[in-house]
Amino acid sequence: MQSSHHRLLGLWSLLLTLAWGGCATAEMEQPSLPAVMAPARPEPAATAVPVVSQDLPASQVTATVGAASATVSSGGLTMTVPPGAVEGSVVFKVSVSPTLTAEQAEALPPGKTLGRFRITPWDPGLQKTVRLELPLATPVEPGAAVELLGWHPSMESYLVVGIGEATRDGKRANFWVRQLGDLVVRAQPVAVERELSSCKGGSFAPRGSVPQITEAEAVGEVAVDERLERDRAFAALSDTRRNPALRTVEFKNEETRPPAANAAVDRRDHQDEDYLMDPAAAASLARLADLVAREWQDPLTGGPAFRLRITEAFDSMHEHSVRSTHYQGRANDLTLSPVPAATGDARRAYYGRLSRLAVCAGYDYVLFENQAHVHASVRPTELAVLARNAAGATQLVKVRLFDGRVTIGTAVRWKRDEAAARLRWLPGDQTVIESVMRGGELRVEALDDSAPAISSHIVDPSLLTVDPSLSADGSKRLVIRSGAVWLENTDGAPSLGSHNAAGVKLQPAYPLHLFGSPALTPFSVAFRQGLAAPDAAVALNRP
Repeated sequence: MQSSHHRLLGLWSLLLTLAWGGCATAEMEQPSLPAVMAPARPEPAATAVPVVSQDLPASQVTATVGAASATVSSGGLTMTVPPGAVEGSVVFKVSVSPTLTAEQAEALPPGKTLGRFRITPWDPGLQKTVRLELPLATPVEPGAAVELLGWHPSMESYLVVGIGEATRDGKRANFWVRQLGDLVVRAQPVAVERELSSCKGGSFAPRGSVPQITEAEAVGEVAVDERLERDRAFAALSDTRRNPALRTVEFKNEETRPPAANAAVDRRDHQDEDYLMDPAAAASLARLADLVAREWQDPLTGGPAFRLRITEAFDSMHEHSVRSTHYQGRANDLTLSPVPAATGDARRAYYGRLSRLAVCAGYDYVLFENQAHVHASVRPTELAVLARNAAGATQLVKVRLFDGRVTIGTAVRWKRDEAAARLRWLPGDQTVIESVMRGGELRVEALDDSAPAISSHIVDPSLLTVDPSLSADGSKRLVIRSGAVWLENTDGAPSLGSHNAAGVKLQPAYPLHLFGSPALTPFSVAFRQGLAAPDAAVALNRP
């Protein structure tokens, strides 16, 4: 018992550590987590993960504790305070099955909770760890590993604050902690066996990246004059609040509060910006949320044990480096919810694996940046337009989504029927090519001589029967209307926008006009997104 006490005390002391050094090799294996054979179960649905919980009988007690040792009990909960743990005296209020706030209830971990408790004050300035023996609403296997989650007010999420085990009868669990407050007990998650995971490859070491080059080399930097303004961001970027596939993702969204310390200098509003991101990032995020749901399981239910959590996406506050991809909504800072304990082994194991999952999800660049989060980014989404000029020739027009800058190519003539031409971005390249389907034969023909030669391929036409107007993230589509190209939401409703600190609602342009020219008539459009998963990042629109 004493050795466990010291071990957990050492783990907790590391919880305040915010960074660590390490090898920069991406493929180095990190400490492994408990693994389980993946059971046969239905594919995770793109809906909110149900929370299964069971309450203990409610109870409450108040006790004053001084410098001497003390024991506080309530409803089967026992808190043992060693001598010298508190300075002066502290009034503790202990509750079993307290009422949660809306934010706390929404952030509860998926799966089964084994009990909820509240011990205030949240931070009594403990000089030593206190021992908690907590009753479990549902008995577990004797000695089973369990976690104690604590609500972190500023993070607005649950954080693992203790790791313990069930007693011999499986009806209680013991923890040694320094943090109190609103607490939740759950079984410790288990990882799916690597051989059974849909995402292969080793976990990242701290500072490891894929590819092993700089982010600027992989996806490009953002010049100061290319930063996306807030108003256009709400019109052009994908709003993850509209995407059903992202309903299980938790967003920190700390910019909802009015400008804080620098309000005298920066009076802009920045609400809801964590929901905004480049369509390619939104597509990768949806795939990553599904991978996270499969990767770690609640051993009591066999269902997901974590939600994916976003701490930063688009940023108009300019809180990042000077040329950050966050300024175009092309970067996501990724964590898990509940947030793993910030011990070296636990956090490295979880976030090292999360980094690999982000690669499998299709991000163009992934960096295990530090102990706080994983950074993942994408190449900028662009738009390609095929348009006819007055002479009947075809011209390729490229439009940058984030600022609308237009580049018009030279006029060319197709070698085949122009009416059958469709746009597609060549996987692994940025060349637009022509696709013609006749009787199940997909003939791929280069638009210009610079594209590599590609032979025809026989394909199953049913594989191509997707809605040609949808972008990869499922919330934006391109529409040709009245000789112009427009970007609109797939549900046809205006963008959500955001209220500012004064309560005035931002009204972004809707639909967003992307391209129009009296000299050119568009007849086919497509997004170019990240190249890591090109087949999932293609959207077409017929005239």
